[in-house]
Amino acid sequence: MKRSFAAGLIGVAATLVTGSAMAGEAKVFETKSAINNLSTVMVDGGKARDLTIGLGSGAYRRPGDPGNMFYAVSDRGPNFTCANVEVVLGVPADQVCKGAKVRVYPTPDYSPSIYTIFLNDDGSFDIKDVITIKDQNGVPLTGLTNKLTVAKTEKPVDADGNMLEQSVSSIDAEGIIRLSDGSYWIGEENGPSILHVTADGTVVERIVPAGSEKDFEGSAYKVSGGLPAILVKRQTNRGIESMAVSPDESKLYFMVQNPLANP
Repeated sequence: MKRSFAAGLIGVAATLVTGSAMAGEAKVFETKSAINNLSTVMVDGGKARDLTIGLGSGAYRRPGDPGNMFYAVSDRGPNFTCANVEVVLGVPADQVCKGAKVRVYPTPDYSPSIYTIFLNDDGSFDIKDVITIKDQNGVPLTGLTNKLTVAKTEKPVDADGNMLEQSVSSIDAEGIIRLSDGSYWIGEENGPSILHVTADGTVVERIVPAGSEKDFEGSAYKVSGGLPAILVKRQTNRGIESMAVSPDESKLYFMVQNPLANP
């Protein structure tokens, strides 16, 4: 089926109502599932930091699904700027960043994933399914930055300040919708781009801004320049944030997080 894409200031709100909650009320759900635990990170002279998965980077509920169920996508995993090193790791910023302008990834092997989540009446939630997003060879994608020349990017380091290799395939997943055939569309910030992903998490195609295709050469999935070229003007870490789909699934909608840096 041919689909068209629309970019603009389009806000999508998905509200899951349980019990007798009234409009304007908010209910916080928590989980003790081990699936949500990621790792404990500690650097020399610092403090231990227990890391968890950011489950709600994007969420979507299909019409007809149970009212307490939705799909969620995690983003690129724990990361922070040099300005937050002391707060997060308990050591001076220069110990990790060494005076450079970098972004810290304490769990660089983390793979963005899709989750099926059920909310419970007692205020807890259960994670019923986890689908790792992967390339055509079955290799899980990471959340590290892409090595871009057209759009701005950031250099990644680990918690010890070691420089990490950027990847042409990695993504910063933010938005998600699920189609009736079981496949997904994922919006992401790095490219920025949108990705068509099969029901098992395999990337079918990544659609990037026109003119930036060469920055993704070598990816183990199809890359095409089908988005407006001006989207390369997105601010760093402020790319495609949310997605929606028309009822007949012929159109996808997305929005960027902030105004474009243009000029």
